[in-house]
Amino acid sequence: MTFIGEVIFLVYICFLLIAGAFIKAYASTKEQYYTKVLYFVTFGFLVGLSLILCNQIGCDVYEDNLFGLYIASYQTQLLKIFILGSSLFVLVSSVDFLKKEALFSIDYLILVLFSLFGMFVLVSANDLLVLYMGLELQGLCFYVLASYNVGSLQSTEAGLKYFFIGSFASILILFGIILQYYNCGTTSYNGFYVMDVLANNLNILSILFIMIGFFFKLALAPFHVWIADVYEGASTAVTAFFCNCA
Repeated sequence: MTFIGEVIFLVYICFLLIAGAFIKAYASTKEQYYTKVLYFVTFGFLVGLSLILCNQIGCDVYEDNLFGLYIASYQTQLLKIFILGSSLFVLVSSVDFLKKEALFSIDYLILVLFSLFGMFVLVSANDLLVLYMGLELQGLCFYVLASYNVGSLQSTEAGLKYFFIGSFASILILFGIILQYYNCGTTSYNGFYVMDVLANNLNILSILFIMIGFFFKLALAPFHVWIADVYEGASTAVTAFFCNCA
């Protein structure tokens, strides 16, 4: 099973959710200590997960999973390793800042890991709906992270702006997917045919909606004006994570 990394990742996130709930309920006086321990454990886990993915690269496999909705190959595993490595660097470098700003919490770590899991789904998706679910999982975490500093009015404003723009972009992408399904009868990547794109107006329209939605999501010109307000209002650690993911 080549997507064993995703299964392990999801199980570990569920473990953090349960551990965080117990820490807040029964060890509130030592919450900072246990949070610090979980951060270090998570750093080690991400390194171990990277090694698992490295081992899969060595196997040189390509496999369709979940009825062709999800694929795993050495290219996808390599991208996941890069995502983990760069995100780990950002997490480690942000610890001191989070402590200084009183934002050092298990909630931040869980949101970051869920967004990373969404990126994993994006990388290995072989279907537009799977791609959309991964994109929304990542986006929902980003909205909360942008407004994570609840004591800052700018952070709250950044989160709201990100949420409204992201929701609008998600609608465009979903509408494009609907048009693609109506035209081709499938949401699989294999439904895009180069010859049909030029011959069918619905294909052109669906690709146009999906591309505009992604341009909004990625803050690419000419749909990039809103991103400056989000980066300015969000905490420095969150902004660094956003830039890393972009």
